[in-house]
This record gives sequence, C-alpha cells and structure tokens, in this order.
Amino acid sequence: MLLYAHLLSEAKKKKLKEDKEVISAEILSKLDQILQNQDKEDKKIDEIKGSIDILADEIRKLSGQIEGYQSLVERQLKLASDDEEEIEHIIHSYVDECSVRIVNELKNSYGVKEQETEEAKLIVLLGESAWEKMDESSKSFLISARVMYNSLIRMKSKIDYSGVCLLVTKALEVELSKRFFKGFVAYMKSNYPGKSKLKEWPIGLLDRAGNPLVVEKFSMGNISEILCKWHDPKCSDEQRENNRSKLLEYTSVNLFLDKSDEEIMDLLLEYADEIEHVKNNYRNPSAHTGELNKMNAKDCFDLVLDVEKLLRRMLDSFNE
Repeated sequence: MLLYAHLLSEAKKKKLKEDKEVISAEILSKLDQILQNQDKEDKKIDEIKGSIDILADEIRKLSGQIEGYQSLVERQLKLASDDEEEIEHIIHSYVDECSVRIVNELKNSYGVKEQETEEAKLIVLLGESAWEKMDESSKSFLISARVMYNSLIRMKSKIDYSGVCLLVTKALEVELSKRFFKGFVAYMKSNYPGKSKLKEWPIGLLDRAGNPLVVEKFSMGNISEILCKWHDPKCSDEQRENNRSKLLEYTSVNLFLDKSDEEIMDLLLEYADEIEHVKNNYRNPSAHTGELNKMNAKDCFDLVLDVEKLLRRMLDSFNE
C-alpha cells in the first residue's frame, strides 16, 4: 500500500513537471512570437521614419529649386512691366514647369500606401463621380499636393507652401482646359470650320493674330474672357453677344443638360468669379518668394477641394 502511494506520488510529480514544461514551452513560444512581431513593427516604424526623412529631404531640395524659379520669374515680371498678356504667360510657364517637376521628383519619395491613402481621402472630398471625371494628371497634382502639405506640417519648418498651392491650382487649370478650351475649340472647328468662319469664333479662343489659340497658350488667365465675365474694352457689342451665344451653344450641348440659358450663364459666371479668386490669391502669389504660408495653403485646399468644393461642384455639374 505504501509502495502504491509512493508510486502515485511520483507519477503526480512527473505529470506536474511535464505540465510545467508544456506551459513553459507555450509561454516561451508566445513570448518569442510577441518579440518577433515587435521586431517587425520596429522595422516598419524605422522604414516609415526613413521614408519620412527621405521625403523631407526631397521637399527641402524642391523648395530651394522653387525659390530659384521664383527669383527668375520675379525678374521677368519686372521686365514685363504692365503687359498683362506677357505677365500671364510668364506665370503660366512657371506653373507648368514647376508642377511637373514637383510631381516627378516626389513620386519616388513616397510609397504606394501613402499614395493610396491620400487618393482615398481625395475621393471622399470630391466624390467618386467627380474623381472619375478628372484627368489622370490632375489626380497626380492633387495627391502630390496633399503629400507635400502633410510633410511640410510634420517638418514644422518655415519653408513656404508655394508648391502646395501651385499643384492645387494646376489641377484646377487642367480641368478647365479640358472643358472650356480643348472641348470648346474642338466644337468650333467641327461646327465652324475653315478660316472664313474664324470671325464667328469667341474672341477668348483666338490669339492676337485672330487664329485659334493653341493649347500651350491656354491658362487660368483666359477663363474670365472665355466665360464672358470679362470683355476686352475694344470688343464691340456684337462681338460680346457672339461670345455669349457661342459659349451657350457649346456648353448646352456638351457640358450641361436640362438647364436654361440663364441657369447656365449664372453657373458659368459664378465659376469665373471663384476661378479668378484662385488665380489672384493662390496661383499668382505662388510665383513670388515667401508669399504663401500654411494658412494660405489650407485656404486654397478649402476653396478648391474641401469647404467650398469649387472643383467638385464644377465637375458634378458637367455631363462628363
């Protein structure tokens, strides 16, 4: 009986020892897994920090390049004196050059995940319908603008936000060009072909020599005249009426459906006012050193994308 009790006690001890070993093994395994996961997270954090550092360095470099362009533009603007057409040409060339350079330089500095995150946020702001109507280049400008803006905030530096406003306004200009220039010119060439019909073209679509304006010469500065918000003082009443009638003819067929002429003109004049505000307060100042700060950039985002949603309202009102 004593022997049996002794053996039973030994068996219990052995079982308890085995259980402890199993439990210890499980704890060690879980601990090892936790440490491995932590190591992976640490690596991810290091990678993110590395990406942020690379992006910050790239933006500092870009800011220096932009400042160089601005200095050159300011010198050119002084030489242009009061020639408004030449001034517009200088600023437009600057915006074209810088916007493409910024996108090309930044796209290798931020990852796919950050791009997808910013794109998702933009789709929420603009709505899927408006987003799908946009040109791919416009999307790239807006995504880069968001990435640049976020990076500048993280950096907490005194680098100005000209590049951000420049990209946002360039995206808007691309969409304006698509609807109110390229589409309008194509319509006029199709319905009023040949040199003999050029006298029937809206003045805003013609250059100084009276020939169709080439797409490279179109800029945000042309919109007020194309949308009949502004008229050249030399323009006759007959020419003004022709500008308006051709604009309505084109837009009622290609941009707006089921709207009266009065409704269309009210919308177009409203857009023209807001576009002029964007041009004067964000695009033009982006060509000058130190004129745009974080608040300016936020205001630009608010007007074009977020609070007042100019771009969304425009795109949603168009058929395509």
